[in-house]
Amino acid sequence: MLDPLVPGSPLYRDDAFPPSPRTEVALAWSELSLYLPDGRCLQLELDGARHSVGDATARRRFVRMMSIEARQAAVTLITPPDRGAIAPRVAHLPAAPDDAAVLEAGVWEQLADWVASSGRLAGRTVEELARLASIATAPFAVVIGGVAAGVARDLARMASGPCARRRRRAASGCARCSSPPARRRAPRTRWWPRSPPAPTDARGRPRTAADAAGRRRTPPAGRRQAGVSCRSACARRGP
Repeated sequence: MLDPLVPGSPLYRDDAFPPSPRTEVALAWSELSLYLPDGRCLQLELDGARHSVGDATARRRFVRMMSIEARQAAVTLITPPDRGAIAPRVAHLPAAPDDAAVLEAGVWEQLADWVASSGRLAGRTVEELARLASIATAPFAVVIGGVAAGVARDLARMASGPCARRRRRAASGCARCSSPPARRRAPRTRWWPRSPPAPTDARGRPRTAADAAGRRRTPPAGRRQAGVSCRSACARRGP
């Protein structure tokens, strides 16, 4: 029986495991360049390529595996086996091929996400675009930077929209008359209530034409409207 506290038992990493040589990646939108440890360079066209992602074992370690079948060639990319947990024999997982290219875990995740999304930049956050630019070529990184700038500009515009400006103005008060900030805007009321219904005669007709029109009576001079906000008062007063 294996002790779960001893390194080297299942589900534990073995630090003494020799590391595998890494493969460098350069992504240029739909073109993927792989720089193998032996000095060879393999270029794949991702447009129209087929891919599959899943779990596998390599050198009796758990790894993540992605297979890409392009028109030029087929390649298998895996995460580093030296950083994976030990795979027991009861784990019935497919074995990675011996010539599989080993990528860093972060690079593998970014490449798998790019291939699974069919090469789309829309809908990504600034952080996701920054991680994608780390594996891109220089021209493609410039394009990603422009998209990230547009996303940041939209976020800044949403943060400084009319609702945000209204909240800041309400919190700071009126700058012209130094009035304290209002917590809640007072409801607007009418200048003067309407006249009561005009009396009618026996036939239901109004007695006078003035009463029939139902005009609003003129309020007294100097009467202010109740509930006028500070902003409206300053606007009527003028500079």
